[in-house]
Amino acid sequence: MASYKKSEISFETAKERTAGYPFALVYMMSEIQFGKKEDIEVNWDEVLEARFFSEREELHLFLCEKERKAVIVEDAVDETNSTEVLTKNYRLSPKFQGEGRELAVREYLSEDEDGQMYVELTRLCGIA
Repeated sequence: MASYKKSEISFETAKERTAGYPFALVYMMSEIQFGKKEDIEVNWDEVLEARFFSEREELHLFLCEKERKAVIVEDAVDETNSTEVLTKNYRLSPKFQGEGRELAVREYLSEDEDGQMYVELTRLCGIA
């Protein structure tokens, strides 16, 4: 069992923090870039969504109702509010296999009022 911590930050602050992550997935109007952060050139005027990530946390920048937003999701140890966590690996398209063959995705599960499990939050956590 584990949990996560989700914090909102300003889009401008998030842009400054991107250098601290080893990997990135960036959706821009003209292209998609994926791989090591150091190899990615971001045109912030074109960004629709971006995820900068490590094994421990993810910085997610996105548009929501024409407003730019950013959140940081990180693993946390909280015995009182723990949740089931799954890590799944998804095979990458050959176009994006320069850094690895699979993308690791962490899913945090929760229980609804009827006791049914659902995916509450998903974040990227590595390239294998």
